[in-house]
Amino acid sequence: MSNNKIITVIAFFLGLAVAAGCARKQADQGRPPVIQKVEFIPAAPAVDQEFKAIVNYANADPEQQITLSFKWYRDGKLLGDYATGVLPGSELLLGSKVWAEVKACNGVKESPWFKTEKLQVGQGGFKFAEIWIEPQEPTKNDTLAARVECANCDGVSFIYRWRVNGNLVEGAEGEEFSVPEHELKAGDEVLLEVAKANSPQDFYASAPVEIISRKLLDAGRRLWYDKEVKTVYFTFKVTDPSGGQINFTLQSPEGAELETGDNNGTASWPVPEGYNGKVQFRVIASSSSGETLKLEGATNISVTRKEVERTIEEGGQ
Repeated sequence: MSNNKIITVIAFFLGLAVAAGCARKQADQGRPPVIQKVEFIPAAPAVDQEFKAIVNYANADPEQQITLSFKWYRDGKLLGDYATGVLPGSELLLGSKVWAEVKACNGVKESPWFKTEKLQVGQGGFKFAEIWIEPQEPTKNDTLAARVECANCDGVSFIYRWRVNGNLVEGAEGEEFSVPEHELKAGDEVLLEVAKANSPQDFYASAPVEIISRKLLDAGRRLWYDKEVKTVYFTFKVTDPSGGQINFTLQSPEGAELETGDNNGTASWPVPEGYNGKVQFRVIASSSSGETLKLEGATNISVTRKEVERTIEEGGQ
C-alpha cells in the first residue's frame, strides 16, 4: 500500500473518532442532571433553627454549570418565597412535618422534581452553654471578640450587643468590639449580650471584662562617669507585664550612642575636651501594645574638680 493510501486510511479513522467523540459530548450535554440524594443540616428539623438542604447530584458533562431550584412544604402546604436551599427557623413549627422538592438544571436539560422524606419538627433542645469575651484581660489597644458555645446550635444565627460600664453602646452590634475606637480607658468594664436572631427579645450576658493598664515598669537605672575613657554611661532596665517586646529610642544627649538588649540598654556619651556643664540622658521605652515609659538621668561635669556629682532625676511616663 502506498504512503498516500496509508495517510488517507488514517485520516478516515481519525475523522470517525472525532465524530464519535463530538456525538458523545452532544449526547452528554443533552442529558439532564440526576439528583442522587438530599441531606439536611441539622439532620432533624427543630423549632427556631435554620434548616439547610445539601443536594448531591451527578451530571454527564462536568463542565456544565448546575442550577438548583427548591420548593419547601409544611404539612402539605407550599411555603412561598423560599426558592433556595435554606428554610428559616421561623417556619419550623413544633410538631409539623416539613420536606423539600429539588430540581437541577444544566442549562440544556432539567431533572424532574426530587421529593425528600417528610421530617417532623422537634423541640431541638437549643441551649447557651457559655458566653465569654476574648481576651479576658484586654488593654486600651485591643479588639474584643465574642465567643459562644451552645447545645444543638447548628444553623442558629446570633445577634450581639455590647455594654460599657452598664450602658448600651449604640451601633456596636457585631462579633467584635474595638476598644480604641470607643476610646475606653483602664478601669472601664465591657459586657457582651447575645440572643438568637429569631428571638431578639431574649438576650444572655457574658461575664464582664475590665480594661487593664499594662504600663511598662522601671526596673532600675544607673548613671556614672568613667574617668579613664572620659565617657558618661546611663544604663537602664524595663519590665513589660504583658511579656511583649520592648523598643528603646534615645532622645538626648546629642552625639550619644545606644546599645540595647531584650529589656535593657546602655547609652554612652563621650565628654568633649574642656566640657563643663550638665549632661541629660533621655530614653523612651515603648511596648508592642503602645505603652511608653520615659527614662531620664542627669549629671554635672566639672573639669575643674575632675569629678562627677550624680543627680539622678526620676523619670515619669
